[in-house]
Amino acid sequence: EDFFSTVLAGANGVVSSNYSLLAEVLSSFTQELSATRDMLIVAHRGDNTVCPENTIEAAQEAYRNGARLIELDYHYTMDGVPVVIHDETINRVATNVDEMIAKYPSLKTSYGVYINAMTVNQVKEVEIEKNGVIYRIPTLEEFFKEFSDREKYPDLVLVTEIKTNDVINH
Repeated sequence: EDFFSTVLAGANGVVSSNYSLLAEVLSSFTQELSATRDMLIVAHRGDNTVCPENTIEAAQEAYRNGARLIELDYHYTMDGVPVVIHDETINRVATNVDEMIAKYPSLKTSYGVYINAMTVNQVKEVEIEKNGVIYRIPTLEEFFKEFSDREKYPDLVLVTEIKTNDVINH
């Protein structure tokens, strides 16, 4: 991506998975040296270069790197709790899928372990490892609780996308 050209063209916003590079590029433009306007940096699922997508830590990292709008996705668990995850299964992100299936054999399907077949307590056992650190799938309530602190995040906007067809049941 040519961030410099995008900024110089007067873009109102940029969606990128490389927030650190984008923040570096934007910091090189000063008011005195540039006719560019402030850009809105949108973090799709947070900054997943350091932390797993859709985790509280990924959103915190995106905010530290200049994102002021963070998009996140959620699905409902079997017991009706919205949890922040993009996919309908844990298989792409979880590093302990086999352990979860061994502990809860009824979760196994030919397509993966579905969020809507799990209780929130089971979802809390899912491990997402990145760079030697274990992360957890947050509930939507935990996400909102963290980012409702206007002293820490005075200008943050969260955009949520429901990723389930079961909303009527909850």
